[in-house]
Amino acid sequence: MEKIGDRLKQLIAAKTDDRLRYVQLESTTGISADLWKNFWFGRKKADADMIEAASKAWPENALWLASGITDVQFGHVAGLPDATFPETHPRQSMPASSEYFRASVRARDAACACVDALNADENRDKPATVKDVWRVGISTWPEGKVIPTLADELRDRMHELNDRRAARKPEVGLNSDLMAIINTIQYDYDERKLLDQIGEYKRRQMERIKQDIA
Repeated sequence: MEKIGDRLKQLIAAKTDDRLRYVQLESTTGISADLWKNFWFGRKKADADMIEAASKAWPENALWLASGITDVQFGHVAGLPDATFPETHPRQSMPASSEYFRASVRARDAACACVDALNADENRDKPATVKDVWRVGISTWPEGKVIPTLADELRDRMHELNDRRAARKPEVGLNSDLMAIINTIQYDYDERKLLDQIGEYKRRQMERIKQDIA
């Protein structure tokens, strides 16, 4: 039976040059070339750090790496074109989704950096967690004012994430009108704007229904 170590080798083979494999892996993951070499030649099993590092480096393949399955519609592809069972229509290139996943990794890393900095305060009553980090309105986040540089980085990464999210909508087939309504509710609540968007959504839905009937 195929195991996660087998899929990790397949992914590495697909993503690296065999002549520079271990140098590339060290540069990409921060894990030493010697450890990757030991894994490649069967002297050690893949450990949690390796799996996490590979998943962050190639997040579009992370679901497949961990479980062996894919969710191609939403950008979770296999490391190999013929490794998508039970899905029957493999897609190996979903660049907008891949960039969205990478932006998600960067945003979470920025949030974790904020948490670590806040917890460095020995006088803090309760340890901070990622749940305490604001996703919107970061410039007004009270604790962010204690760590302004990291909060600014987090804000930039969240802006990047929202841009990447918007860019992937056509690729994964999300309804752009409906997503615009959701974004208005979540990030920029304006009742007049929201009513206008809902009205436009209803109008376009009626047009689609009429076309289907015709």
